[in-house]
Amino acid sequence: MRRHGAGRLRRANAASPRRGVAVVMVVACLATFSLIALAMLQGSLAARGQFRSEHHLRQAELLLDAAVRRGRAELAAGGLRPLEAQWDVPADEITGSAPARLSLSVAREEGRWQLTAACSYPIEGPRAVRRSRTVPLSPVPLPDDFSLPAQENSLPPEETVP
Repeated sequence: MRRHGAGRLRRANAASPRRGVAVVMVVACLATFSLIALAMLQGSLAARGQFRSEHHLRQAELLLDAAVRRGRAELAAGGLRPLEAQWDVPADEITGSAPARLSLSVAREEGRWQLTAACSYPIEGPRAVRRSRTVPLSPVPLPDDFSLPAQENSLPPEETVP
């Protein structure tokens, strides 16, 4: 009986190195999958940050266009004059998750009137986008849909040949 019992011990000892190899392989596979998942997560977070930055940039550009139009409208209503204005736009009034700050200034520089608009979106934060635009103004600002009336003494109409 001792031989039989000794044989079992040998089998148990002989099988343990195989079990150790299997455990090492499982741990190595889990580590590999964990690294792949971590790399995918980092890529996803980087893409999300890039998307957010592009969204903030686009939102700032649209707000800047609106500020320039507002400045032109105010000047069309009241004539060219020095102007300084700043206002905050709440987040619920724009398609964003944060408020924006807009500012306008109209001044005469180098003999010409210029409108300068600036936008900061969001107002605070590490990824805030700040843009400004300076637009030269004509002596009388014209609306965007302005068109000249047809002149009476223009070229004669072309004759059609039958």
